Amino acid sequence: NTGETILKYNDFIDMAEFSFCIADKILYTSQNVNMRIDNLKSYPVIESQSEYSYPKFNRSTRIKTVLGNEKISILDPPAAPQKPTGNIVMRLMPAIVMLAVTIVMRGLMSSAGNMYVWVSVISMGIGVITSIAGIIDERKKYKTEVTTRNSSYKAYIENKDRQIQELREKEADQLEEIYYSLENEIQFVSAFSAELFDRNSKDDDFLSVRLGTGTNKAVREIDIRKQEKFEGEDELAALPGQLAQRYENIANTPVTLNLQKKNAVGIIGNRKALLNILRNLTIDLAVRHYYLDLKLFYIIGENQKKKFEWLRFLPHIQNDILHMRNLVCDEASKTLLFEYLYKELSKREAAKISFPRIVIFVFNDMGIKKHPISRYIDRSAALGVTFIFFKECREFI
Repeated sequence: NTGETILKYNDFIDMAEFSFCIADKILYTSQNVNMRIDNLKSYPVIESQSEYSYPKFNRSTRIKTVLGNEKISILDPPAAPQKPTGNIVMRLMPAIVMLAVTIVMRGLMSSAGNMYVWVSVISMGIGVITSIAGIIDERKKYKTEVTTRNSSYKAYIENKDRQIQELREKEADQLEEIYYSLENEIQFVSAFSAELFDRNSKDDDFLSVRLGTGTNKAVREIDIRKQEKFEGEDELAALPGQLAQRYENIANTPVTLNLQKKNAVGIIGNRKALLNILRNLTIDLAVRHYYLDLKLFYIIGENQKKKFEWLRFLPHIQNDILHMRNLVCDEASKTLLFEYLYKELSKREAAKISFPRIVIFVFNDMGIKKHPISRYIDRSAALGVTFIFFKECREFI
């Protein structure tokens, strides 16, 4: 073919085993031992962090981080020791009464019975002293058992506290490994990392997007026995519940949303914030999902076209059937893409298919709510489609 082809910035060129990309008046390529550059100035731009020769890429098998869901058990405190019952006076009353009766009887009896009386008095006195000593010993033993129970169980709770804290920190780290930050994803793109397009449709987190960082309910629940009755005098009984409440949630972890299960999502804010959110969601979806598994559509309006020029580099918006990008920005693209989406939704409903997944970003509705497409919005998830609406007010969603 001797025809001429006009190259544009960010076009790729393949010649034999060599690949090039032209951008900003510079011709980029990967270092190759078989390449010799004559009469051209060359210098390294960035050192690749992977073994891939850009732009050639092979999807790697994902090494998945799996969150454990086993419950964390906290044992109940041991049964409280039995508190000594009975009044000391009441327990000694029989011996005291008998001692008094013996003394009275001594006065009424003859002197011949004095020895017997004294023996009886001494015996009863010993009984009283023994009873008092027994009561004191019981109370001392009770206090010792209470102290031992309190100290040993509180030591157990403190150890459990440290253990749960370590598990929560580990879970937070694992969540960061599953749901990358925006900074990490941008780094993956810059380094042409093997982490690109790591999710597939069989993954639990397929189409999950990170909205930001916040507080989430912990995956590993804390298992405690709910008290069937209120034990007001036992402070230890409340410790498991307090510990479970303290570690019920994990702060500073990824806040996510699974779009796969949503027909439509509404996002509210000022236009600048909405544009930032749309950009973040796009990066998350495009970096983590292969373009044959996920197709992205954008309805933006003509007056917003310049703000979305960066989208043209995404393979996810290339429409091979219409030979255009999935970008609705004027009446012509609206007619073509709205009709395409309506036929696609109708075909999926009839054939009961839902792949590849489609996410439609509605930054400017351009009449989509009046188009026949709108009939599918309330059941679109079953067809593999999710709509995301961006509005300044809730009433306009």
